Amino acid sequence: MTREQGAQPPAFLNLADEGGQGLLKRYLLTLCFLCVAALAQATDKDQVETEMENLSEFALQQALEAIAEQGALYPFAMIRNSDGKNALIHYKGEPGQAPSAEEYVKTLYKVVATTVRQSASSQVAVIVRQINAPAESGEVIPGVWVLVDHRLAQSPKVIFQPLVPGKKEGQLVPGTPVVQSTTDNLFPRMALPSGKE
Repeated sequence: MTREQGAQPPAFLNLADEGGQGLLKRYLLTLCFLCVAALAQATDKDQVETEMENLSEFALQQALEAIAEQGALYPFAMIRNSDGKNALIHYKGEPGQAPSAEEYVKTLYKVVATTVRQSASSQVAVIVRQINAPAESGEVIPGVWVLVDHRLAQSPKVIFQPLVPGKKEGQLVPGTPVVQSTTDNLFPRMALPSGKE
């Protein structure tokens, strides 16, 4: 039977009656709420990424300045709180009694992870150290390694900023950074459901 012959569309599609308009309104409202929620989630994700980038760039700049001034960098960490203030964590003992950089990075990791777990105001954290990374060719590339994590990030990131030869003899300048996700969390992560019962 065609519509011209008097057939009516199903009640849920009939927009002429009050029930149909109510259903359409509910559908459109639900659609709007889903769009707003998706936009808010995307905005939060963008904000998290921006906060991670800002602190890692700031810490990396501090590291490069220290290397330029002193010729080397001893590991340090920074934690940015929700009020936008940074807390610097660094070695405060006698220089001659400092542990190796490798050992001190382990200590920094424990200190930062404990601090951010105990302080809800901690939002972003970085650990920075100078390293020599092996290349596929076998040569060693000097650079700066940065671990950055955010309380709301899906995963932390590791940034390697290589230092490549500059125009002057013996000069090292920043090359193209390499960024990768990592599982080295500074902030606790929510456990994902395993799907097993």
